Amino acid sequence: WREGYLFFDEEPLADIARELERCYGVSIDIEKEELKDYKFYGKLPSRQLSIEEVLDILSSAGQIDYSIEGRHITLN
Repeated sequence: WREGYLFFDEEPLADIARELERCYGVSIDIEKEELKDYKFYGKLPSRQLSIEEVLDILSSAGQIDYSIEGRHITLN
C-alpha cells in the first residue's frame, strides 16, 4: 500500500481489513466469522480510490455488504 496499490494474492478478508484500516485510517469489524476467511485476489490503486470504492469492488467480488458510520466500517 505504500506504493499506492493494494495487492491481494488469495488473502483472507481479515488481513485485507487490516490493510484497509492502515491505508484509509478507518476501523473495520467483520460481523460474520466465516467472512474472515473469504479470500480475494486483485490489485487496486488505493490512492485513486476512496474507501467506499474499494468496498464496492470487494462487495461485487464476493457476498459482502458493508455499512459506514463515520470512520467505522462494518462488513457482513
